[in-house]
Amino acid sequence: MKNLKKTLKKVDELRGIANNHGVDVAHVVLAFYLTRPSLDVVIPGAKRADQVVDNLQTLDVTLTDEEIKHIESIFPVEK
Repeated sequence: MKNLKKTLKKVDELRGIANNHGVDVAHVVLAFYLTRPSLDVVIPGAKRADQVVDNLQTLDVTLTDEEIKHIESIFPVEK
C-alpha cells in the first residue's frame, strides 16, 4: 500500500503538467519518452482506432526543459 501511495503522488505531479498542456497524463508520459535520446521508438498500446488518434495528441505536447527535469526527478533512472 505504501508503494501505491508513492506512485499515486507521482502521477498527481504528472497530472499537473498534463493540465498545463490540456492533455491527459498518458500524453505527457509519451511526450517525455520522445525526449529520451536512448529510445529509438515509442510504441503506445492501442486496441481501437480512436485510441490511435488519441495517442497522436502527444505530438502536440512540447515539454519545457524545466518539465523534463521535473519528470526526471520524479522518476529517476538508475545507473
